[in-house]
Amino acid sequence: MLYNPEILSTLINYYAKSSSDLVRFIVLQQPQIIPELLQEKSCSTNWLERFAVAKNPQTSLSMLNKLAEDSNQIIRATAKFIINNVKF
Repeated sequence: MLYNPEILSTLINYYAKSSSDLVRFIVLQQPQIIPELLQEKSCSTNWLERFAVAKNPQTSLSMLNKLAEDSNQIIRATAKFIINNVKF
């Protein structure tokens, strides 16, 4: 099967709305996800979704700065680590 970025992006964005926490966690880490979903999920009540957003390479510096102040220590630590160790 040939790689088709449009189909991949469509599938990723579809599965980002799955009812399964694990599926959303995996999909939200994919760089092909649309920025609007990252923005939406960065405010989620589900800590796994916020954690996945913090780990996504397409997450903006402004979103990471917000996540660096998250109530969950794992999300805070992840966001701070990326801010301090990745060039933007």
